[in-house]
Amino acid sequence: MDDINISAATLKPADAIMAIALSAVASDGKLNKPEVEKLRMMPFLCPLFKDVEYVDPYILAVARFVGTNDTQKVLEASAKVLTPSLKETAFAWAVQMVHADGKVVPQEHKLLNQIIQALGLNGELAGKIRAIVPMLSRTK
Repeated sequence: MDDINISAATLKPADAIMAIALSAVASDGKLNKPEVEKLRMMPFLCPLFKDVEYVDPYILAVARFVGTNDTQKVLEASAKVLTPSLKETAFAWAVQMVHADGKVVPQEHKLLNQIIQALGLNGELAGKIRAIVPMLSRTK
């Protein structure tokens, strides 16, 4: 269970999406309870993670990959293993993560733009995702 090792060479699509989500959460330098809860829910909500048996060790393994590489390398490695539609999915999860704590700070906006560039996403679609995904977290 603790022997999960994720690297750029072994990265799978689910790992890439989780790595991008973790990068989004880490971009403001803070980790709070709503962000942790959303990260832990990802494997239960997204069918791509169906093979993840133990959520916490998996997230920690992906976090080690993210923590030992700069953001650009994480994004480049992720882009290589994601299909065009999964690149959109990864971006939607990243948007979801930066909105998890109820506010989006400049560092998070910067990272979202970096993700758009690294994944080669259509700007118009990315704008729509940025507008729609936060609607999922509304409380009023």
